[in-house]
Amino acid sequence: MDSQPVFIHPETLRKRKIRENETHNQRERRYARDVYKSLQNITPIRFHFRKTCSVTPVSDV
Repeated sequence: MDSQPVFIHPETLRKRKIRENETHNQRERRYARDVYKSLQNITPIRFHFRKTCSVTPVSDV
């Protein structure tokens, strides 16, 4: 049995590339969310409510 090259239409390749790119972007977004959440967990923030609301990171942890 001869193995012949298979023709894949350029539009199919383009759609596959777009799909791979979307999953890559989703992975990057999930990674960024995870990093942000972990930073929130290790960096406590103290809120001061006076006339205006200001946020001060806690430095004595």
